[in-house]
Amino acid sequence: MKQLRKILSLLCALTMVLTFLSIPALAEETAFAGGSGTDAPWQIASVDQLAYLAATVNDGSKSGYMGAMGAYFVLTADLDMTGVDWRPIGNMNDMENHTTLFLGSFDGQGHTIRNLKMVCKAAQATSAWGFFGAVANGAVVENLIFDASCSLEDKATAGTDCGVVAGLVYEATVRNVVNKAPISFDGAAPDNIRMTIGMVGLAFADKNGARLEKLVNHGALTATSGGNTKNGATGIHVGGIVGFSSNKSNTMAVVTIAECANYGDLDTQVARASGIVAAANRYTEIENCVNEGDNVNAFATVNSARIGNITCITAVGSKITNTVNRGNVICKTGGAAGGIVCLVNDDGNAFVGCENYGLVITDRANYKGTLFGQCNKAARFSDCIAQGDLGAYEDGSYALVGVNYTNYMSYIGDHNATAVHVNSQNILYYPNGSQVPAEPEFGVNLSSVELNAQGSNAAVVQLSSVDYDWTVSADGDWAHITDLSDVPVVSGVKDPGVQYIKIGADANTKTSPRSAVVTFASTDGSKSATVRVDQQARGEAFPSKWVFQASTLPLYG
Repeated sequence: MKQLRKILSLLCALTMVLTFLSIPALAEETAFAGGSGTDAPWQIASVDQLAYLAATVNDGSKSGYMGAMGAYFVLTADLDMTGVDWRPIGNMNDMENHTTLFLGSFDGQGHTIRNLKMVCKAAQATSAWGFFGAVANGAVVENLIFDASCSLEDKATAGTDCGVVAGLVYEATVRNVVNKAPISFDGAAPDNIRMTIGMVGLAFADKNGARLEKLVNHGALTATSGGNTKNGATGIHVGGIVGFSSNKSNTMAVVTIAECANYGDLDTQVARASGIVAAANRYTEIENCVNEGDNVNAFATVNSARIGNITCITAVGSKITNTVNRGNVICKTGGAAGGIVCLVNDDGNAFVGCENYGLVITDRANYKGTLFGQCNKAARFSDCIAQGDLGAYEDGSYALVGVNYTNYMSYIGDHNATAVHVNSQNILYYPNGSQVPAEPEFGVNLSSVELNAQGSNAAVVQLSSVDYDWTVSADGDWAHITDLSDVPVVSGVKDPGVQYIKIGADANTKTSPRSAVVTFASTDGSKSATVRVDQQARGEAFPSKWVFQASTLPLYG
């Protein structure tokens, strides 16, 4: 009997053990809308299911889903986060073992997050805050939209990385995300503490790279100084895409920021703010990015801010390729400023195909330029364009110097003899899309053109007007003057590149040819150039077919 009791006790205990072992699996299955996390991704269809994911990552119980390496989650519906006291997915509480970092893959499948009010009040240093807090070790977050009803408020009082999508991206990838939510900083920041904010707060590469790809920001960015007076690495960093990017000092792993765009305006009181990344620190590569946002800065320390519309600084191993700025940099307190970058800080930096078309405005006497603020390094420049204009703020009056094709090299930025690649062969002043500089004298390349009687062809003339705004008129109402898109043209402005003007005509129904004179004139009346336009007659009996004959004149159509 005793033996039987012993066997029954063992069976009972074994049953209890098996029961308890099965609870997590059952809870996991019922916590999500479907899936298994690997071959079939966990499906998230509700706010509660999203919150469950956050809770199980943050408490370390799933080791960031490292236990199921490659655990995969998909969002299957738009989510309304009204009233949710959000806690980010993943945190930095266990950076040694990575049990509280998000390590899986999250595919939003193009769904929209609405009414998510993220407020970071972190008082503990090394905090990460956002929709995701910290993602790492090959994790992927992709295909999400945050609409304008969402917001990110950073009210932290200790070193914190805050981002709408993620606070920290550590050897991970974030791609195909659109943000329309406003982003703001109004915390307290001691001088010895770096704080970051953007769509992503901090992107970091250790042994492996980190990648931010096809992130688009439409949200406005605002920031107070928080009491931080530093303009270096321990300052506050505000970026439309990412606040700060770097790698571990003993590695060459790269942070890549590719095909990203910022359309949000920046209005800040911090020392570093940019449309793409506030600091492209060690081994950061920016590729095929665009900034359209204006960057208005009022850092409290006069003549101290470092502001650039793509980035404020490039450090060792960093490069910028095929990237365009069209936004204005406006420093109200005399900050250093550059259209693309403020400080080029390493001989190994490279700038290839970078283009600036925005204004650079600051009362500072030096450390400013249409392309960079300062470059005293042998960094490589190639196929760059430095347009836009440079001017003083002067209480908002914007006293511009009038940068043009003849003087632009004097205003690209401060540089010394070490900057051997800063020259007019590597840095151009061509208009966007044009590779033909205008002739220095006002004029057109053709003195006469001939058109057929049907009005089915047109001639394209090249106007050179480097120093003069201009008007154009024709003494015959049958002549058409347009741009290459057939938009009527009556006037234009000076341009260092040739301007293409199309001259066409109505059909000539008369039996005799006709002529007109098209006149281009500078608005001050000092310069003019004419093109005689001759149109053929229709002939004795207007032909039903027209035979096109070759001509040495440039014809369009």
